[in-house]
Amino acid sequence: MKALSWGILGPNTSTPLGRLWALRSFFFGVLVYDLISITFKHAARYGVDGFNVSHLSWIDAILPLPSPTLVGTLWVLCAFAACFAALNVYPATAIRVVAFIYGGIYLWSQIDSYQHHYLNALIALMLAILPNRIWRTVPTEDAPPFTSPFVGLIYVQFGLVYLWTAIAKLDPTWLSGATMMSIGHGDQLLVFTSYVSEVVYGTSGDPSLAMDALYQTLSVLVIAGEILVALCYFCPRLRYVGLVLAPMFHLSVEFLGLDIELFSLYMIGINLILLSPDRLWKSLDKWREKSAGVRSTVWLNTWLNTGTAIVVELHRLRVEGFMVLPVKREQDHLAATRPEVASATLGLLGS
Repeated sequence: MKALSWGILGPNTSTPLGRLWALRSFFFGVLVYDLISITFKHAARYGVDGFNVSHLSWIDAILPLPSPTLVGTLWVLCAFAACFAALNVYPATAIRVVAFIYGGIYLWSQIDSYQHHYLNALIALMLAILPNRIWRTVPTEDAPPFTSPFVGLIYVQFGLVYLWTAIAKLDPTWLSGATMMSIGHGDQLLVFTSYVSEVVYGTSGDPSLAMDALYQTLSVLVIAGEILVALCYFCPRLRYVGLVLAPMFHLSVEFLGLDIELFSLYMIGINLILLSPDRLWKSLDKWREKSAGVRSTVWLNTWLNTGTAIVVELHRLRVEGFMVLPVKREQDHLAATRPEVASATLGLLGS
């Protein structure tokens, strides 16, 4: 029984209500921005040339062919429902509407190939099955924690996400470092990896061999890190480790410049919320009661507005840091070495 205290294997798992409210506000707040600024643009891909393949074969037999108009309309409705859920306006109904529409569109067509969209659908589904009463009980310092097996299900789900991601990398191609090398081609990353390889392996040998060894080491460390984050979700006593490790892992993914939309931002926020200590949420509830003096949604609105502003700003910085600046550097290099190519490139870019 003592061993079980390290995990969440008991019949019930408790957590402060404030954590669940913050998770709801952050996730659906970011989802609103995601749907409007990114996902809505993908509607034009659906039903092209009258062709569609669903994630589940039986869906093709009962649903019509998806079209840009229909999918776009559903995503707008989903964004409205997500906004309601984030602002605590009929939250239980709004969350279930989001889970139905978002999950339904994902399953409707394999055009949506982003795996984190599947995860978003699962998160919405997990929040949808929570009982309505938790959204009607305003978190306070003296409020008892919410206790339910569904809380454990949320932690298990995220633990499995990281664990399976690590297992999927246990193949010769990834372990050889070839995958890491193929995706790590940004100027900033190449400078960084060259410097690290010189520090770790020295400059006396072949630089290419040092780089190969470094990428192999990094590939193994990624797997080890993902397994450790998974354990942090399964074992409450390790969550302080995950609170530092998980955000650093996703920030490093952004440093690679991978085009995975807002996945890193989702995961950084969710990790900080789920892995933070209970006493933090009790302190926030105490501060909210003393500063606001009323039991309203002011605290949640502050969370949402601040979180959304951070997401928008980080997304802007990511675009400028990993897309605009490298392109500008490349244009400057071409202008200095091959002006005729630079002139053609600027013409194609409309500059």
